[in-house]
Amino acid sequence: MANSPMAKLKILYLYDYFMHQADPSDETGITVQEMIDMLYRKTGETFERKSIYADISRINEYVAATRPLVGQEFIFHDGKRYFRGELKDELMLDEARLISDSLRTTEFVPENIYRKFETMFPAFFNPQMNTDAVRLYSRHLTTSKTANSQMDRLLSFIRQSITEASPIRFRYGYKVTSSVVGSVFIVTPLMLDWTNDHYYLIAIDNVKLFTDTGFEKAVSNKDLAKCIKRFRLDRIDRDFAKISNENRKTALRFITDNLPDLELTDNGEEMSAEKKNRIAKDILTFHGFSSEDEKNKNVTAYIDKSFEGYSSVINATSIRMSIEARDKNSKHAWKNVLQAFSVFRDEFTIQSGSIRESETDKKISFTIEAPNVPPLYKFLFSMYTFTTVRFEIENEEIRNQFREYLTGALESLQ
Repeated sequence: MANSPMAKLKILYLYDYFMHQADPSDETGITVQEMIDMLYRKTGETFERKSIYADISRINEYVAATRPLVGQEFIFHDGKRYFRGELKDELMLDEARLISDSLRTTEFVPENIYRKFETMFPAFFNPQMNTDAVRLYSRHLTTSKTANSQMDRLLSFIRQSITEASPIRFRYGYKVTSSVVGSVFIVTPLMLDWTNDHYYLIAIDNVKLFTDTGFEKAVSNKDLAKCIKRFRLDRIDRDFAKISNENRKTALRFITDNLPDLELTDNGEEMSAEKKNRIAKDILTFHGFSSEDEKNKNVTAYIDKSFEGYSSVINATSIRMSIEARDKNSKHAWKNVLQAFSVFRDEFTIQSGSIRESETDKKISFTIEAPNVPPLYKFLFSMYTFTTVRFEIENEEIRNQFREYLTGALESLQ
């Protein structure tokens, strides 16, 4: 065998496996017998163990001479199983995932580009994505509770949920001094997006889908497109969870516990217990688009119209704003302020450390970062439908431009 044509390729097959097929974070490893079996499938020949050991030694010498290693050896063993070490100049799994997520949600990148990219990293993007996602999530569950490891855990959890077509529940908010202002969401996760140095979850808001459709008939792609929302991952509370079959068995109780303000009524009339439970189950169901193409088309359209889509090519502007209750003696004055603020929190990046709140004065001041583009003013105008609060924009340039748009609109109505 030593002089056969295939014997000369054996070391290359082993190098290719450890360099491209093996994951440095994999805790399973491979035995020598498994290597022999793999080589037999590729060459049709059976090789001796001692030749495998010799090839591993040569590969380690070559990698040590040509690439920067994190550990002492590129290929090492623990008992009977062999593992692959990490190289300092290579992409790791989470980094490769980040690039793939960015490519998938960038409008001008054709699908074949990110497919080619994923093909370059078979250890990270293998056909058995379900197994891969579960392995990653399980691994991150055991890591230390640092900010980075919590984000890794959340990323892996979301990827696993997308792969398994499972809806998820989480509290989404923004920390205002000592408390988190936010709401519980039940969503159908669709995709991860990397924009402006932040990860976002693109998802269907299942509660809005119920509000829009009542689940009276089959939900269409158009219905789903209207309920797409974006959630910044660093604003998702760490108490996130997958909707399980057990949750669906007690759907109505789950909805009541997690969404106490949600009213299940028939045009204001009391709904039967049977219908309430059916709708509760629908809210806890994964509502996906009819095809991958439909999903990509609608998500791309959503991102393209978002503020982040503009800010990738236009510099963001810092805009100082405040929200204050009109009737400060109202029982719900502070709640109204927080609700209005949560809308800004959902749509914009709020400058770190910029929030000032006073429950006594029923007022919150903050700075948003947004590109000075027409959709900004469309959004600002919509905020004036909150009749229980008063908005103040302190940025003079934005005020003047907003005034011009409003004046033009009023003139067209005369």
